[in-house]
Amino acid sequence: MKNKKKNKNQLDDMDVFLYEIAKKDLKPIPKEIQDNIQKTIDSLDFEPKVPARTKVKVPLRYRFKEKLGTIITKPAHAVIASFLIVMLVATGAVGARQMSEKFFGKDTVRLTNIGIANEFTFTEEMENALKQNVPLNLVELNEDYYVSIHSILLDEINFFTVFELHSKNMKITDDLSFAFNDLKITDENGTTLYDSYLETNINTIKGYKPIYNTENSIRILFFMFGNDNSQIKELNFTFSNLEIHKIKPDLNLNSDFQDINISCDNKSVTVPITKDNYSTIQKYAWDKENSESKYNIEDAILTKTGLYITLKTPISSIEPLIETNNKFYTMLYNIPLKRVGSDGFLILIAYNITEYQDNIKLYNNLDKNIYNLIPKN
Repeated sequence: MKNKKKNKNQLDDMDVFLYEIAKKDLKPIPKEIQDNIQKTIDSLDFEPKVPARTKVKVPLRYRFKEKLGTIITKPAHAVIASFLIVMLVATGAVGARQMSEKFFGKDTVRLTNIGIANEFTFTEEMENALKQNVPLNLVELNEDYYVSIHSILLDEINFFTVFELHSKNMKITDDLSFAFNDLKITDENGTTLYDSYLETNINTIKGYKPIYNTENSIRILFFMFGNDNSQIKELNFTFSNLEIHKIKPDLNLNSDFQDINISCDNKSVTVPITKDNYSTIQKYAWDKENSESKYNIEDAILTKTGLYITLKTPISSIEPLIETNNKFYTMLYNIPLKRVGSDGFLILIAYNITEYQDNIKLYNNLDKNIYNLIPKN
């Protein structure tokens, strides 16, 4: 028997599940609010939104990537926003966050952008580049746990730091990760680069990526995109609280696992930055043959972890191909960094290229133009 074609406005199982949880397990929500949320969900159009002037099919994942903090224009954000509104009304801010983390995952909710945790790709080249390159710096949290900074890589766009949590008694499983709740990072001048509480630079994308577990340790990558970190001489990390949690959402409401919160006196680690911590291999300039294009390349750098290009574009769902030495590369990921004006984005696109290239061609799949990148002196 053929499956019935699902109406584009029909709720799927997860929608129904979340809505039933909100109705059943939380304190009553005014009927007017429930009705408004239901109308919002029922009115959603899950068909791709593609500008009429293009014939490019927008991949599904790009309909989930615009900033939740800006105007909600994507169907997935409307669903998430509706869910968060229910949680906020029913339980307050703390309850909303707890329920959101339950269903969408802690690492996802903690990011500036919903979905970045899944979009960001950790490659073998990144793993090789992020070998230990800082002095040993074990910090004891309590009698059971200590933490260390394993490695740091910086360039004109990326900030990568690998943290490792060590346990003396707990058996670590592959489905666990951790994150700092009050991490603060400053440079040699005392300038705040990151603050869990203040979120000082709202245009910088930040997040955690689980990368490696052993029986007694968890290794995570903390990343930031969008700032030039190439002149930093020293980094200072301070924290007093972190939490061990499951990597993926745990939809089993009766799960025995409880997040492990680890508090300690305020800890501080200072790391001198040397040439080993800088990742840039080559900077590239855009040969502006297509100066009238609405797509403008701001920066392009080749690093030990990949090729990174920041591009101003009127639409974030762009998938340019890269050609070099007669070989084509598809992108690893595309992450919107911020809005530019009322109808544009600054996006970061990454490619798994880590060896020097004399000439790079970027093929824009939307305006069909070719952009030449040439090495800077």
